[in-house]
Amino acid sequence: MLHWYKFHQGKIIWIGLILAFILGITAPNIFVHLDFISNTFINLLKLCALPIVCTSLIVNIGNLPQIGQLKKVAFNSVLYIIASEIIAVAIGLIIFNLFDVSKGINGASLLKAYHYPHLFHQLNS
Repeated sequence: MLHWYKFHQGKIIWIGLILAFILGITAPNIFVHLDFISNTFINLLKLCALPIVCTSLIVNIGNLPQIGQLKKVAFNSVLYIIASEIIAVAIGLIIFNLFDVSKGINGASLLKAYHYPHLFHQLNS
């Protein structure tokens, strides 16, 4: 059995991914009790992303043969960050406008904390 598993790991991962996707769409209540695992996974990704990016930048800057090349690296980094932010905001705006996510929400009552008066009084005291 272990021999079979070693040679088919990729297929098993893909099958599990596809099954989780299908079950997540058709029967999302199955995974409700696993919410803490997904939150932990996302938080760990956030925790790991910044040190990896910073370490990568520091190592690449340290490996530059001439300090004059730092300008090009910095320009490319800033350009990449700005481009990715523009793409992320564009995707968010497109999805927000395609699907009416504000349907049924009264903005005035949210601003007045109408539904949560106990929270509103705690904030003002």
